Amino acid sequence: MIRLSAEERGYAGPAATVADRLREHAAADPDRLALIFLDDGETESARFTYGALDRRIRALAAALQARGAAGERVLLLHPPGPEFVTSFYACLYAGAVAVPSPPPMANRAFPRV
Repeated sequence: MIRLSAEERGYAGPAATVADRLREHAAADPDRLALIFLDDGETESARFTYGALDRRIRALAAALQARGAAGERVLLLHPPGPEFVTSFYACLYAGAVAVPSPPPMANRAFPRV
């Protein structure tokens, strides 16, 4: 395994959080492919570059901050996929605490959540 220094990777130093690392990648190489989502393990449903992902996350994080979510818990009722990743990172960017939970099943009452 080859290990590159922070300078060789193009970063000033180690990131403090995973959100910091994502922002670093978006700034250093915004056109690089970050994520590909596969609906059934084979069929591509979405793909994001670091720059596009960062822009989506920042927009949602700004909306969360405008609603006073910083320091608060935010319930994420998303199935696995692009919306979950964007929402989770938006909570990190906004300083909120992401609380992931599977979406309620159609045959169950919502008050159980």
